[in-house]
Amino acid sequence: MLFARLPLIMAALAFAISALWATRVAVLENHAEDLFIYTAGAGLAVEGRSPYDLAALHELVEAQYPGDPNLTGNNGFFLSPVALWIFAPFSLLPWIACKIAWSILSAALAVAVGWQLGKLTPAPLPPWATAVGIAIVVLNPMTQFVLMVGQTTILMLGLVVFGELAHRRGWKRLSCLLWGLAFFKPHLALVLLPLAWGLSGWRRTAEVAAWAGGLTLLAGLAFFQKPLFVLDYLQFVQQGHQTVEYNRATVNKQITSWNRLLFSAGGPGFELGLTGTLAGLAAMTVLVAIRSWWSSRSEVPVDRSTWLLACAGAAMTQCCQVLPYELPLLLLVLPYLAEGLRTGSLLERTIAALLGAFVAYAFVSGGDDLPYYRFLHSLVPPGGLRLLLESHRSLGTFGATALILVGGPRRI
Repeated sequence: MLFARLPLIMAALAFAISALWATRVAVLENHAEDLFIYTAGAGLAVEGRSPYDLAALHELVEAQYPGDPNLTGNNGFFLSPVALWIFAPFSLLPWIACKIAWSILSAALAVAVGWQLGKLTPAPLPPWATAVGIAIVVLNPMTQFVLMVGQTTILMLGLVVFGELAHRRGWKRLSCLLWGLAFFKPHLALVLLPLAWGLSGWRRTAEVAAWAGGLTLLAGLAFFQKPLFVLDYLQFVQQGHQTVEYNRATVNKQITSWNRLLFSAGGPGFELGLTGTLAGLAAMTVLVAIRSWWSSRSEVPVDRSTWLLACAGAAMTQCCQVLPYELPLLLLVLPYLAEGLRTGSLLERTIAALLGAFVAYAFVSGGDDLPYYRFLHSLVPPGGLRLLLESHRSLGTFGATALILVGGPRRI
């Protein structure tokens, strides 16, 4: 009986730990910086002003975080108009209440995602595996960081997971709506279009795209009486994103994408931008299609669903130039990893174990004053190897991506 209740026990513990910690930070500390930027931008939109007005947003951020060198003139509302449907209600709350509400909802959603990821495997996972999944999703250091700064990673992960679960249960309109809502961060959500095609065909892809476009147009119409307000966003994000120092791959060692890995290995330094992101996603889509075709040549039936979800998580963190707080999206590999460890051949189990090691490596806390960097600096002399190992986020996500592509779909 106790064994069967392990997921419930872990869910309660994980939620209590995360919600209480995040709420304490929300009440006693002046954090949730990203949440403030998002709600401040949405608040401008509620007033009929553009959230992409950097001067207005900087003024609000400076008033909330005076003298913070990491934020002063170094921030922006880089979400699409779809985000206004999410953050406009929060912008109407008093700031403390907004932080508490976002913290509790995010912690609850993280627990729900951890629990439901096990439902995405072809066969149900044992209770202990579900409990471990909850602990991994909720209590890893990056999820805890997401809760502290008020980021949207758990929301994005929840939309992907529950959108897929809804589709499998026959709630196809709701599924496509959830994935359409994920386009509040379109550079990440673009991955969902080939994923939808691979899982269910072109009709699902078309409906997801239609929901994304409809929510975007309606946001422009509702907030600005300007259906094509999305053009303002596209112009702004192309010009403004790289003005924020920590968004640049040549500056921030914590960025996860392949171009940061290339730079740290001694290659040229460049930022992906829209063109680079689309090119990377296109290349990943081609590689996935080739690997899927190769697996179809076998007479043994395979399950592509968990593998395609793993590919999507890898693409979001490898093909998009993102900061480490997006790493929980890589946890979409967990159903695929669990299946490999549980039912795979010796080779498949080895690949799954290595995949887990690369994911764990990417999640190791990084920073000059933290144990990993201190250990690295004491062991490795300055130079190319140290720079490469300092970029462990991109190294870990690259290794995970390579192993997922090599491993391919699991045999049923």
